[in-house]
Amino acid sequence: MKKKLAVLLCLLSLLIAACAQADVRATLRSKMATRSGPGTGYTDLGTYFSRGKKVTAVSKFYDTRNKIWWIQVDFPYRKGYRRAYTGHKRLTVSLGQLPEEKTLGRAALGERIVPSYGPGDKYDTYTRSLAAGLEVTVCNQENGWVQIEYQNLKKLKRAWVPEGAVEFLKTAEDAEMIGD
Repeated sequence: MKKKLAVLLCLLSLLIAACAQADVRATLRSKMATRSGPGTGYTDLGTYFSRGKKVTAVSKFYDTRNKIWWIQVDFPYRKGYRRAYTGHKRLTVSLGQLPEEKTLGRAALGERIVPSYGPGDKYDTYTRSLAAGLEVTVCNQENGWVQIEYQNLKKLKRAWVPEGAVEFLKTAEDAEMIGD
């Protein structure tokens, strides 16, 4: 009985998470300047499109340093797709429609891997690979992929890798719970 209840609760939490990640169509108010993460401390990915273009808003993150909301957007680019962050002021989208991002924990890459611009094979990939053992922060999880954050020279960078490419690290709290 307990096992069935645990499975049911797990399925319910997945359903709730899927509903919370409902994508929202948004219209650009101006050219879309983008970053790899939610803030000016992240790598600049370029400026795309012009006013009136439609993009898909995925999530929101509040930048306490600059006191603005950043929106993670999904858009077609050349022959693929990309995910990037842009300031809320550039989009016609209600913040109440978007889920807020939460950090999922620290991890290390278990293998050398070329990261992607988004959670899946339809997204473009970066040109450089990341080394096995690189410690990262896991920021989002979607479709069997995780969004990771890491230091790239003097800037932070976010990118996506398959979920199986990361190994979550034990925290002091984890060790305490299992009696290590």
